[in-house]
Amino acid sequence: MPFLGTLRSASLGLTRHRGATIVAVATLTFMLSALTIFLVLASGLDTAASGLEAKANVIADLKGWVGTPGAQGLEQTLQTKWPHTHVSYVTKGDALAQFRKTFAGDSTMLAALQGNPLPASIQVKTRDAHVYSRIAHWLAADPRVSHVIFNPNLTSKLIQITDFVRIAGLALVVGLAFLALVIVVNTTHLTVEARRDEIEVMRLIGASHRFVRNPLILEGILLGLVGAGLACVAAVGLYFPLMNHILVGSGNAALALLPINTTPSFVTRVAATVVGTGAFVGAAGSYISIRRFAGI
Repeated sequence: MPFLGTLRSASLGLTRHRGATIVAVATLTFMLSALTIFLVLASGLDTAASGLEAKANVIADLKGWVGTPGAQGLEQTLQTKWPHTHVSYVTKGDALAQFRKTFAGDSTMLAALQGNPLPASIQVKTRDAHVYSRIAHWLAADPRVSHVIFNPNLTSKLIQITDFVRIAGLALVVGLAFLALVIVVNTTHLTVEARRDEIEVMRLIGASHRFVRNPLILEGILLGLVGAGLACVAAVGLYFPLMNHILVGSGNAALALLPINTTPSFVTRVAATVVGTGAFVGAAGSYISIRRFAGI
């Protein structure tokens, strides 16, 4: 059957059973709207967690006799053992300049500083927060290091937050997709039952399984696309403006805690994800229902 004929047959099937179609579209819209909201919130939470994670680091103060060659050797060894680390060498002069900048408005602190007692140090950052403890222990055992500054409790909390956000996000996406799949399966089941006699007649006159199956699968895709389209319209028209209003009204602290990305590229990616999910769930749900209840 040509595509236009299949599309016409699918559209006719949806209009014949308006009640089931409306219920399916409404439920899919709700589920996909929840998915859209979650994707936006998950992006904000992941950005916030990554920002907190980026604040974690390991600082190793060097002994006074360690010069620039020794510090650079330590830096190279760290980057060899942990390739994804960013290691920076802070000289005594750099440390003093940073101290004066930090306490520029505190004359008491500046007056108390006699000479330059600050040590040179190695500062380590990495994209994988799980390795901070190993780096800290390795540095503590190096004879060139006098003291290691590292807060394992803070780093552990940051890792837990980041992992929870990502795992919970994946679980919620899978759960919402499964619910939407069940909805499409049940809706297509109603269509199959209502058209069982028609399907039997087509099979008796020699219609192929593909001829009978394709319009029903296309019905599921159309249901998914309509639900996804309405979900995207609701998100762009209602949710994004509302969240921006709430967060901007709450001040910079709220924006830093939960940064909501509303750039055109991000909105386009979310819309594409929701539309793709709707189409896939619609097609998969219809196929499962047809195979289960019609045997084609």
